[in-house]
Amino acid sequence: MKFLYVTLLFLNMFHQAALASTEEEKVTQQALMQVQIDRIKNVSGQLHYQLFACPDDDMHGWNELTLLSQGQVAITDNTVDLPLAAVASSEVIFRAYQDLNNNGQLDYASNGVPKEPTAFANNPNLMLGMPKPLDACVNWQNISTVKVKMNNKRQRRKRD
Repeated sequence: MKFLYVTLLFLNMFHQAALASTEEEKVTQQALMQVQIDRIKNVSGQLHYQLFACPDDDMHGWNELTLLSQGQVAITDNTVDLPLAAVASSEVIFRAYQDLNNNGQLDYASNGVPKEPTAFANNPNLMLGMPKPLDACVNWQNISTVKVKMNNKRQRRKRD
């Protein structure tokens, strides 16, 4: 009888641990933001990505934003899927760039336009340089996947 009681107690503890583990996995799966980056032309190097908190107004520049998360992954295909862990803020800015020269930072031309391929949430136009931070804000709790397109530097045509 004592053996049966101990066995049942052990099985119950094992079952409770398995249920808790399953609940943690569900919470983790729900708390992920999936980012899909398309149009990567040069399949090499590292992709650096950052999540910032969205500012309250349009007066904040990129250097004044609060960094929530960052990382890097190797580029092995024309599309990169990033599962990002949840952050405290629901309004976030996603920014990524492909580090072509392996210096660990995004390089800019003298007019403020990025020299290396970049991607932002909401895919803002980069014709006049970096977008305003508010133009790249998304509410990640309302969507399951953020799709961004890599903005590659266009090759100038050679004149004949």
